Amino acid sequence: MSAPHEGVLVLKRSWRGEPVRVGDTVWDNQMLAEIPDLARMQAEVYVLEADAGGLAPGKPATVTLESLPGVEHAASIARVDSLARPRFRGSPVQFFGVTLTLDRTDPDVMKPGQRVRALLRLDGRAQALTVPRQAVFERDGKTVVYRKGRGGAGFEPATVTLGPSGAGRVVIESGLAPGDVVALADPARPSAQETPESESSPAGGGKAAP
Repeated sequence: MSAPHEGVLVLKRSWRGEPVRVGDTVWDNQMLAEIPDLARMQAEVYVLEADAGGLAPGKPATVTLESLPGVEHAASIARVDSLARPRFRGSPVQFFGVTLTLDRTDPDVMKPGQRVRALLRLDGRAQALTVPRQAVFERDGKTVVYRKGRGGAGFEPATVTLGPSGAGRVVIESGLAPGDVVALADPARPSAQETPESESSPAGGGKAAP
């Protein structure tokens, strides 16, 4: 029996993420390995559950091979797992598995099993109001940000509507204004003696402006 085409033999991983090893028990019709067609490749990446807002098939992306960090390859989201799951046994952190289809495959540099980094463009907008992720809290079933009151006397909860989130920051769709000073710790907690502050700012950094 011969393979349908030449290529690299890739061992299939189990539901635990482990390849088949000598001595393992296998079942009838269980796939042990495959020889992928390198003419059309995809990339599998993982997105932290907290950063998964806006994930949907068709959204654009770019993929960079760790072996070629300066070269970007255009791609798009082909599939998103319906449920988030841990990547590592015993870890409570949940991720969504995302399959990316590459616009063009280069078999000379792309090989099965290579590590990649991906940038997913989930929500493009010219301007956005953002706060640090740790400034957002749940109170009485509502999403709130503690905003410094007028005259600088204490903090008061402001109900907000959240937009997409990114690396440590969350877009605020409504409930705050540029320049509002927000708390980075819950001032309602009895143990909070001194509350750190942050200024709501446009996405991309810089001083807030009307």
